[in-house]
Amino acid sequence: MVRFCKRLRPFVTEKTIGRMITSGADMRCEERVKQDDATKCFFNVVRDVFEGAESPRFEVLENKEYMECIFRLSASVENVAVKEGLLKLRNSLKEKLLLIDSKIFMNEYTYNVLQNFPKLSAIENRLVVLPFVKKFLRGKLKKMMKKQKRQASIGAEASAERVHKKARH
Repeated sequence: MVRFCKRLRPFVTEKTIGRMITSGADMRCEERVKQDDATKCFFNVVRDVFEGAESPRFEVLENKEYMECIFRLSASVENVAVKEGLLKLRNSLKEKLLLIDSKIFMNEYTYNVLQNFPKLSAIENRLVVLPFVKKFLRGKLKKMMKKQKRQASIGAEASAERVHKKARH
């Protein structure tokens, strides 16, 4: 494509050559689009970079929507903005992946400790079992408090109605 454009140099301006290359690349890009998850993920990242998103969004869009969004934004976004967008997304993903890794490691540790439950020491017992017991008891306590509040409010309404009726008579 570039060689073809260079041969036409005397007849065509630089701007026209750029448009021809861009449209050729657009057509090739559309030809290669597949409906797999990797392509959709790639399009999401490209769109997020062009829009300057703080963190990646993974939405399910049709290929036509991706292509329209990317083509519309690619003409107006400068290279510096693309670099900054990529850095932002990379840092955001790095933070999210570290959080996911830490949660996975914590779950694996808890699972392994619970498998060896009969062998737990007193300290491990406090670190592993006690949080689950606390969470369970907190949930029960909250339910009891809500139930008691409802009963108290119903009782207060009933007594207020009785007082109101007695005041009428």
